[in-house]
Amino acid sequence: MVTPARGKAGAQAAEPRSADERLFLELENRWMTAIVKQDLATLESVLAPDCTLTVALLGQPPEETTRAEFFLTDTWVNRGGRWQVVARTSSRPEKEEPAPPPSR
Repeated sequence: MVTPARGKAGAQAAEPRSADERLFLELENRWMTAIVKQDLATLESVLAPDCTLTVALLGQPPEETTRAEFFLTDTWVNRGGRWQVVARTSSRPEKEEPAPPPSR
């Protein structure tokens, strides 16, 4: 199952079109709220015991990273009627190189 991309922070997301999209957005919201509130019971219900979280900070020293854009990919599996995250991968988008000036 693929969850819809949310876009840039602060951007208005389109209303989910299907029950599946609404379900995964709700699960994602529960997950993020549990992180903020440090709610271990909810985290344990959403994250599978064998969950793998991978972060790639390509060429960015950690001390310089205070705010950044990331692509996130969550892999959800239905286990016994309960959806759980088994993997999350994040990566930085490639920096766009400025276009060369037109030749004369």
